[in-house]
Amino acid sequence: MADLKVSQEVNLGLAGINGTVQYRVIKGGNTYKQSYADLFSYINAHVTLQMVLDNNHDLVDDITLIGTNAGLAQTGTGVTFIGSGAGSGNINNDTIGIGANAAFGNQGQYVVALGNAAGQGNESQQVIAIGVQSGVSNKGQELIAIGTLAGNLNEAPNLIAIGTQAGEGNKQSGVIAIGATAAFSNQGSILYAIGSGAGSGNLGNFVNAIGFSTGSFNQGNWVNAIGDNSGYYNKGSNNTFLGRYSGSKNEGDDCFFVGFKSGVGVTVGPPPFSDVPNTGDNVIGIGNYSAGGNTGNNVTFIGQNAGVEPTLGLFNTGDNVIGIGQQSAAGNTGDSVIALGANAGLNNGSDEAFIISNSSLRSFIDRADAVAFYTTQSLAPNCTYFYYDQRDFGIKGYRT
Repeated sequence: MADLKVSQEVNLGLAGINGTVQYRVIKGGNTYKQSYADLFSYINAHVTLQMVLDNNHDLVDDITLIGTNAGLAQTGTGVTFIGSGAGSGNINNDTIGIGANAAFGNQGQYVVALGNAAGQGNESQQVIAIGVQSGVSNKGQELIAIGTLAGNLNEAPNLIAIGTQAGEGNKQSGVIAIGATAAFSNQGSILYAIGSGAGSGNLGNFVNAIGFSTGSFNQGNWVNAIGDNSGYYNKGSNNTFLGRYSGSKNEGDDCFFVGFKSGVGVTVGPPPFSDVPNTGDNVIGIGNYSAGGNTGNNVTFIGQNAGVEPTLGLFNTGDNVIGIGQQSAAGNTGDSVIALGANAGLNNGSDEAFIISNSSLRSFIDRADAVAFYTTQSLAPNCTYFYYDQRDFGIKGYRT
């Protein structure tokens, strides 16, 4: 056929074009008449799908490339790269990179990288990186990273990181990090960190950290911490902390702390104020500031400031101690002590002592005085009310 440069005097539109329509061809200053049937015949004989494929490599071997330098020098098959530089230098198959430089230099198979520079320099398999620079230089298999810089520089397999810089620089496997900088630079395996900064800098294994900065810089193994900053800088293992700042800077093992700053002794005077962590093992502290500053082993403190007198900075140092009541057993140095009631056992230095605070035990001149008092009271049925008898110095009871 002659030159394909054509013109039509009447625009019939696509609906009017068929084999019977003729058009004019101008060649060498002359005008010729030609039908569309001739044009269709020429196209069928000279323009094939293979010609299109040979000149559009983004359609060869399931390869789709859209954008300046998208897929430049890449060698994989079954890939889709959309964006300037996306997939450039990729050497593996079954990869999707969408965003400027997404999956740039990727080496892993089964990779989805969405976002500018997402998955750039990735070295491993089965990776999902969504967010600007998420999963950059990742070396761990089975990575899910969602958020700016999430999973960036990860070195271990089985990481789920959701949030800005979540899991960035992670070095151990079996980690779930949800929240900005959660598990940032983590070095412990089997970590579940939920909350901004939770588990960041963690060194311990088998750790559950829920809350803002919870479990950050923890060094202990088998630790459960719930509450903002709970378990912060903890060094002990086999511990459970419930409450804001509970167990922060704790050094003991096998501890159970419940309450605001439980396991953390706070001195309130004279300045400078400071936190004094528990260093004892096998410690239970229930109540705000309970068991703070404790150095004794095998102790239980229940009540606000139980085991702590913050004004003077008095803490328990005895072993095998039970303190129930506000500031009970605070400053105690005795072993095998039970102190019941507010301020019971305050500064006690005696071993093997059973102590009841005078504020929790009524005192009467004699039995008759006690009976006269209790008969006028509204008492709980089927109970015994203990009191101190001044006549014979005994502890007696009034039963209902």
